[in-house]
Amino acid sequence: MITSIFSIVIVIWIGIVSVVFWISRKYSTSTPPANKRFVTFNRAIVGDPLTEGASSASSSSARATMQRRGPTLSIVIPCYNEEERLPPMLEETRSFCEATIAKCVSDDVARAEGLFADYEIIVVDDCSKDNTIGVVKAFQGKYKDCKVLLVPVTPNHGKGFAVRSGYFHASGDYVLMADGDNATKIDDVRKLFKELRGAKTATAGRAEPPTIAVGSRAHLEDVSIAKRTLSRTLLMRVFHFVVAVTYLCGTRGRKCQIRDTQCGFKLFNRQLCMCLFLSNRLERWAFDVELLICAAKADLRIVEVAVNWAEIPGSKVRLMGMVQMGLECLLMCFAYGIGFWGLKSTPVR
Repeated sequence: MITSIFSIVIVIWIGIVSVVFWISRKYSTSTPPANKRFVTFNRAIVGDPLTEGASSASSSSARATMQRRGPTLSIVIPCYNEEERLPPMLEETRSFCEATIAKCVSDDVARAEGLFADYEIIVVDDCSKDNTIGVVKAFQGKYKDCKVLLVPVTPNHGKGFAVRSGYFHASGDYVLMADGDNATKIDDVRKLFKELRGAKTATAGRAEPPTIAVGSRAHLEDVSIAKRTLSRTLLMRVFHFVVAVTYLCGTRGRKCQIRDTQCGFKLFNRQLCMCLFLSNRLERWAFDVELLICAAKADLRIVEVAVNWAEIPGSKVRLMGMVQMGLECLLMCFAYGIGFWGLKSTPVR
């Protein structure tokens, strides 16, 4: 009897491993473009480190000057049918960024106040069916001095693929992932910068500074529960449990310390986090969880930062999307847990 049960368990386990191996092979990572622009910036300022038209000598000099003032920022905005919600987000982002770079007079000031010296906006259109591309082009025409890059993706792949595409087109020292609905106000990026650069921690005997700052809505959880129905609250609890189990299995025993993995407002050190996006395989809603698993495997420090957030009508998350995310979490449990998936590269320090 025991032998029969053991044999059945072995057969089931082999079947699961075979299925996971077959599915995991379908998720392949593509080689990123070598920072090649699909669409050039609206302006080409000689010596601007975020513009490709400058000579290498002047670009290097400008980069050094810019670094003395503060870091540069690439803002990646993944979009799908955001014709209505994107315009105010772009306007607010531009106004905030222009005001911020005007205040950034030195790197010490930038560290103390969470500032940056220059910026670019990268809008990734994930094969929208509305006039999202037209909205971006209209914005480009209106503000010809604003560095706006439009990256069209076709066919539709998902938010994870869109963010990844934008990341590979970024040239800033830091990359901010921000949703096009403006649910989290862009000025909260200063909170994230303060956590990553607020103090010069690269000294002997002190911990290495964080590499990723994750915006968090966890502090709003009690308020949101009071407004939600019982069914939605239960669904939220189940989701948190699934994410915790996925992280535990994917990292082989580590407990997830991040309370809000899905907030679409994250700041990355571009150079150090490139290995995560090179290793990222999932293209839709579960890609956030996979990035955190990869960060744990790369031993990159993550800090969670409370941000202001407001629910904006027009969410793209549907029931089938949640089901797919659950299946992708299950896939990660086995693919990372067994070892079929892993880092394709290590952080370049």
